[in-house]
Amino acid sequence: MPPRGLPTGPLPPSDARVVVLTRAGCHLCELAEREVAAVAGSQPVSVQLVDLDACEPQVRTAWTEHVPVTVVDGTVIAIWAVDADRIRAALTAGVAHNQVNNSSMTEPPPVGGDAPRGAEGSGR
Repeated sequence: MPPRGLPTGPLPPSDARVVVLTRAGCHLCELAEREVAAVAGSQPVSVQLVDLDACEPQVRTAWTEHVPVTVVDGTVIAIWAVDADRIRAALTAGVAHNQVNNSSMTEPPPVGGDAPRGAEGSGR
């Protein structure tokens, strides 16, 4: 979910951790690109700049009034303006979230104890 108050809409597909929807001639886009570049220069992170005007029509329609749009790990973190601290915080939160998700997927199931939910009345 995007932070409260931010618009939602379809996003272009990307494997990059940070995506910035931009357009030519947009001075706010240039500022956002500089902030993203500052963060990317200080830590290894994949970045993709996407020209909104080259996107699918539904993506253009959803975001045309909001560029630049900064997305981290598939979540919109800012429209119009973003600072390096917000990007770093989103990246850190994403790393922590991914570590929790990955560790829970690799942990063995519990042994003994209560039966899993839904097991009641299974004929035992």
